[in-house]
Amino acid sequence: RQKWLAVAVVAAALAFQIHLAAVALLPVSLVLVLLFWRRVSWRWLAVGVGLALSTAVPFLIYLATQSNLDPTALGTAAASREGGGLSLNAVWHTIRLHTGWEIHALAGPAAFQAYLDLLPTWVMFFTRWLWGALMLGGLGIMLWRWFNDRWLGVRPGAGTAFHTAGSRLAEREANLFVLVWLGGTWLTFLWFPTPVELHYLLPTYPTLFIAAGVCAAVVGRVLGWRLWLLLGMSGLAQAWGLLVLLTFVGQYATPGGFGVPLGRQLQAVDTAVALFTAVLLATSFWHLLFSRLGFRAISQPLWQALMLAAFLRGLRHMRHEPPSKSSWLWFAFSGVALGLTAYTYLAARLFPLLLALACWPLVLDRPTWRRVWRPILLLVGVALLVLAPLLWFFATHPEAFWVRISQVGSGTESLSLAESMGRSLAMFGWAGDPYWRFNIPGRPLLPWLWFGLGLVGWVLAGWRAWRTEKTASQGRVAYLLLLLNPLVMLLPTALATNEIVPSNLRAIGLLPLLMVWPALAGVALLDRVVVLPSRAWLGGFTAVLFIGAGLTAQVYFNEWATRTDLFYENDGDLAAVAAYLNERGEGLTRPWFIGSRFYQHPTVALLAEPYEDLRWLIESRALVVPADGQATYLIPASSPLPVGLQRLLATANPVVEQGPDGPDGEPLFTRYTISQSPVISPSRPLNANFAYGVTLLGADVGSGAAGTTLPLTLYWRVDGPPPSQPDEAWVPFVHLEDTAEYRWSQQEPNPYPTTQWQVGEIIVQEVAVALPPGMPPGRYAARVGLFVPSTGAALARFDEAGRYAGSGLTLGDVIVSAGDGSGAGEPDVVLNTAVLPDNQLVLIGQQGTNWQLSSGEAIELELWWQASGSEPLPYLTSRFELLRPNNTGIILADTQPAQGKFPFVLWPTPQFVRDRQTLATPDELAPGTYRLQLRVLSADDQSLLVQPLGEVTLTASERSFVLPDLPNFEPLDAVFGEEVALRGYAIEGQQLTLVWQAVAEPSTDYTAFVHILNADGTCCLWQADLPPADRGTSQWQVGEVLTRTYQVAIPEGSAPGTYALEVGLYVAENGQRLAVETTAEHGLDFVYLRPWVINEQ
Repeated sequence: RQKWLAVAVVAAALAFQIHLAAVALLPVSLVLVLLFWRRVSWRWLAVGVGLALSTAVPFLIYLATQSNLDPTALGTAAASREGGGLSLNAVWHTIRLHTGWEIHALAGPAAFQAYLDLLPTWVMFFTRWLWGALMLGGLGIMLWRWFNDRWLGVRPGAGTAFHTAGSRLAEREANLFVLVWLGGTWLTFLWFPTPVELHYLLPTYPTLFIAAGVCAAVVGRVLGWRLWLLLGMSGLAQAWGLLVLLTFVGQYATPGGFGVPLGRQLQAVDTAVALFTAVLLATSFWHLLFSRLGFRAISQPLWQALMLAAFLRGLRHMRHEPPSKSSWLWFAFSGVALGLTAYTYLAARLFPLLLALACWPLVLDRPTWRRVWRPILLLVGVALLVLAPLLWFFATHPEAFWVRISQVGSGTESLSLAESMGRSLAMFGWAGDPYWRFNIPGRPLLPWLWFGLGLVGWVLAGWRAWRTEKTASQGRVAYLLLLLNPLVMLLPTALATNEIVPSNLRAIGLLPLLMVWPALAGVALLDRVVVLPSRAWLGGFTAVLFIGAGLTAQVYFNEWATRTDLFYENDGDLAAVAAYLNERGEGLTRPWFIGSRFYQHPTVALLAEPYEDLRWLIESRALVVPADGQATYLIPASSPLPVGLQRLLATANPVVEQGPDGPDGEPLFTRYTISQSPVISPSRPLNANFAYGVTLLGADVGSGAAGTTLPLTLYWRVDGPPPSQPDEAWVPFVHLEDTAEYRWSQQEPNPYPTTQWQVGEIIVQEVAVALPPGMPPGRYAARVGLFVPSTGAALARFDEAGRYAGSGLTLGDVIVSAGDGSGAGEPDVVLNTAVLPDNQLVLIGQQGTNWQLSSGEAIELELWWQASGSEPLPYLTSRFELLRPNNTGIILADTQPAQGKFPFVLWPTPQFVRDRQTLATPDELAPGTYRLQLRVLSADDQSLLVQPLGEVTLTASERSFVLPDLPNFEPLDAVFGEEVALRGYAIEGQQLTLVWQAVAEPSTDYTAFVHILNADGTCCLWQADLPPADRGTSQWQVGEVLTRTYQVAIPEGSAPGTYALEVGLYVAENGQRLAVETTAEHGLDFVYLRPWVINEQ
């Protein structure tokens, strides 16, 4: 038997040549030789060493001829012991060896973990946890036995748990042999700095099963037949694991066996997912539609995909030791792509948030973070460099950054955020974008099959992100990107609550990661069901590509592209207009006006050669007549000329030419050519001069019902050169106000921008004034004028004498009739309180609550009422009460809806009414907190409803009834309009202080003008137009004294001398001045103060 020593040495040498892990057998063998040296045959040991060296000659020659190998490195590392130390991870690896080690040895930890993921929990219990417990228990038993025999000299008696059939010496030697074998291998690889991998510990493989057998023998004496049941179930589990192992190896091995590492074959699964994703993206109706539309937004998913591809590739290269230099190039390119993504579409602003959330595992994994933080910093720096021009623009034009965001997510949402989010989530597989231009209405982003797979893929991505080892940061980042993509990139459409929800355009950032979901799930499911060669995968993807392309082409070309409304939505008529202009082949000798939904429409700009000579009529809501009466109008079918303007145009006897027919059989456009002016005869002739640049010649005012629109036609004449710069352009405005000057509707129609105006043109403009639902019927006033949007300043109107006449013109007697009873959404505070039985009258809610006022200020309140049924309402009264905490108080008003102008008893039913009330608080009311309460009374003063409306907090107004003591004060007694008196003034340096007093309760708010006239008496060297005090004059009490101080800024270079100084009051809305009564020097509506003196400098 001594000859077996030689065989053992030769076997160890052959194992070492197969795998470096066998180096552990050297220290194990040396320790065993030293322990049993007395029984070692040194002759046969020497024979074994000689045979081992002879078998190792080819291997030693290979080592000697490899210049990149350092034969002394191993010894140096062992001697230095740098990086060594106890590793619990190595111990855990050893315990896992009995399950799937072949896969680990062939393909590495990724394939090993993939194999383990295929095993069900019960198999893992019997093959890992049960055997692991037996192995640990056996090791403990053997250690205890050896300790007892060697040091305590205690031997358990027969029949005890530690009784064995062998001799005491043989048992001790067997325990020592197994412990040295296992411990020596552990310590060998814990000594070296080389990272301990699972397959390095393969030499320990038999020892653990020996230990498990020892433990099973001991435990079997306690469990009896139950142990055999557990071992039998373990055998079934191991058979299950073996079948899974064979399937796993057969599925991922190359046709020629294991000639290619299995880890490389596992990458074929990722390749299949990538190919499947590309097929889905290529056959996506959503992606095809936006690609063919050519919107710049389609470049967003392109740059996102390039950025992610470069970023993930860079992370993969950073795993190498040392990191690959090319990884820096990948990070730099990903920074370029990230910066360019921001230029594509507004929704791309959320893409960095998705990246930051998905990259969080990199931060948590400290070793990985130490390797990648510098490349990521490079990525951010390059992205900021690419973004620099855009960031500079936003820094210098901050309003441009927020303008679109404020438009899509304004405070006047038509949808709640929860409802918008629900609709946005439904677009994946249930109900998509309803807008024909960007979708077949309601078609989801994914067909039902891909949507089902997509849900599975999304859950699978989350599962893998959770299960992936923390050290595999790149994989976790990739799966987190898939998991978080819908939660982040869906926000642009979900937050646009006052736009079309959901929107395929705003959700474009979901691509391309959205298409990875079904691909990931489809490949994973097929992977577990059947083993497919690469040719089968390629054939399957080709079939999906052709079938998907055919179905998408059918939907796109035969269902979507053939619709009439889509033809006009995509500017088919304007393309025909552009072709018509190009076919004429001649210059535009007379003004050509073209109707369009947009100013300077991009379709015409792209296609029409004479684009620069065209003038634009937005939505064809205006008719422009040049001074000589000669013009040509091209009106496309998508922007028809309103009926009123058609009638007006007919009075000029135009030559009419119709374009080719569209898909609906109607002409794509109509051309009108006139050689004389139409008959301009407004029903309300006017002559309102605005800023000496444009005159309002007249108006036609129609009528309308609440909830509809009111037709208004305005006739303008251009008298002077209009502003040439867009930021100085004039825009008309129309305000519809009630007798209390509350603005119910506001329009800013601009169908013919002032940058196109020519002197002498007459502009006939049609305005559809919106009448809100619930607007009480009655007489209203339309206030008309022009303003500059960039500053908000209204153009001054001048009367025939050249005096200021206000900032607009009021058109009275605008009739609004009752609506059809339909409501208008929900108020700020929803009440839904019944006043009469059977919900004949219901208080729906209110606008405005919890007021902070000063004494004498009014409570502005709006109640929403809904009357139902067919019977007229009885006589009712609204009583508003202001109550103290002790339930005492005052009655503010007994009134009817609409300030008493629309009583309940006159309501046609059904009826919806927005009842605005202005409730003045008495000046003498003590400061404090009050409760505003509504009481609805019947004709016999019975309370039908008592409804709290909110709290009113009153603070005392600081009022003075004594003239102030001012230096240089000069008294004056000038009464304006028998309501407000100028009691004096003070001039000190460049400051002018005016002292006012109310001699009667002012009926409205006035504005004070202060003019320092030019030397020739014209206006003005300096002027100011402000209210007489900080509080409006309508809130003044009789006898109250208020002041305002002006800082006079005389223009530089003004000649020394004395200049007339005049002061007066006027109504800002109409420019009407108040007549003055005074003994001082004065005019009809102003009073002179002491002349302003400019001294020589």
